Amino acid sequence: MFFRTSPSLRSSSRRAFLVACTAFGGLLPLASTPVHAEGLDRVYQVKAMVTPTPLVTKTPVSATSLQTQVAPNNRKNMTHIGVDQGDNTYKINAYTLRVRLKPNKNQSNDNGTLTYSLSAAIEHTIGSHTSSILPHTRGTIPLHNGNGQVTLPPNKYFSGTISINAIAAGF
Repeated sequence: MFFRTSPSLRSSSRRAFLVACTAFGGLLPLASTPVHAEGLDRVYQVKAMVTPTPLVTKTPVSATSLQTQVAPNNRKNMTHIGVDQGDNTYKINAYTLRVRLKPNKNQSNDNGTLTYSLSAAIEHTIGSHTSSILPHTRGTIPLHNGNGQVTLPPNKYFSGTISINAIAAGF
């Protein structure tokens, strides 16, 4: 209960009380957050090596590398790269890699999972007619101490691997 004072003192007392409550309320969520083994500046390098299948190109070509980074404070990322691969009726124009970092039940990213989606933009030409094909592959990579690797599931148009490695530096 406020004592009888002048109106200016009463409003300043209320203002001080509200500021204190706001400051304490803003710090309360931080106090209940569990301590993580890795810091917010921990960065994970995600790298996909993708090659077209013999259906797309008769002659072997070098693998296309798609790279991106994710971190606890930047969990989702995407990279898009344009290519010109294919000498049959199929031609790959671009690859797109989307990734998302998910912590485990203890809120640790080093032993969490990385979900990925890799897609390709393909043109299929028969005579004078061209159609677009957008194949994709999705999956998860379990992390062990910040590292993991998987081979992409079988695909008619491209194959490859995706790996994730923890690096020390920030973005």
